[in-house]
Amino acid sequence: MYISEPSLNLTRWDFRRQLLFLHDTNNRSRFLKPLRKDGVEFGFFENADAVRDGIRSKLGKLGAELLYSQEKIADYQRGFHIFVDGVRGAVREAGWDVDEFEFNQSYLSAYVHSHPVSFIRLDEHQVTFEGASQFQVDFCHYLLEMTAGYLASVADRMDAFSLPGEGDPNGHLE
Repeated sequence: MYISEPSLNLTRWDFRRQLLFLHDTNNRSRFLKPLRKDGVEFGFFENADAVRDGIRSKLGKLGAELLYSQEKIADYQRGFHIFVDGVRGAVREAGWDVDEFEFNQSYLSAYVHSHPVSFIRLDEHQVTFEGASQFQVDFCHYLLEMTAGYLASVADRMDAFSLPGEGDPNGHLE
């Protein structure tokens, strides 16, 4: 939804894309460095600094074209931003309910990052591996219902955004 926003011109689209590339490069570096210390080598590090510098340079040029302040451009060039206007801005732009999205993100995040409402309550929720408890059925229902709405809006966007036989209207950039 974020990259396929129909109102984006080529410059805005590429700025968003470069921001995602920079964030990805920084995260790859962060999680691969500990393995590198253990002697595991990755081709990623052969040109990671040059790639990062190239992305930062593109962000500088594109940001100037978009009339962002030098301070804002420098902030984006640090690589901590995933979305130009933050996740809430991306959710609003997608036409999704921000409160609902934040609930879903927070609730599901608990299953990955912590345990206050998650699988730590296996006994309370009567979770077994022999058959589905009511909690398991309800949880699956929630997941399917919640994702169905997001998937439908993404499918609608792809129908509107993609040009049959041609791909996206902004094309592919180097």
